[in-house]
Amino acid sequence: MNATELMDKFRSEGIDRYFGLSRDAPPIEGFVLENIGGKWWVHFFERGEYTPVARFEDEYDACGFVYWKLHDDLSMVGPSAPEKPS
Repeated sequence: MNATELMDKFRSEGIDRYFGLSRDAPPIEGFVLENIGGKWWVHFFERGEYTPVARFEDEYDACGFVYWKLHDDLSMVGPSAPEKPS
């Protein structure tokens, strides 16, 4: 899945408020996915600060990481997330 599809998926699940596609439109608190210099960077945005979390060579891997990471984080504090495929 690409970044746009990931945002659409989060919207359909009602959790898009925890995800942003750039620093120009960060979530209130959550993950930001950016393409910087051909690499896909995942940052966590909290209290106005960006913390790098991971860097990926391709968009598909970065989106998969964000999808499962956000669901893992939410499963600790909210409704259960879908299980990871084995």
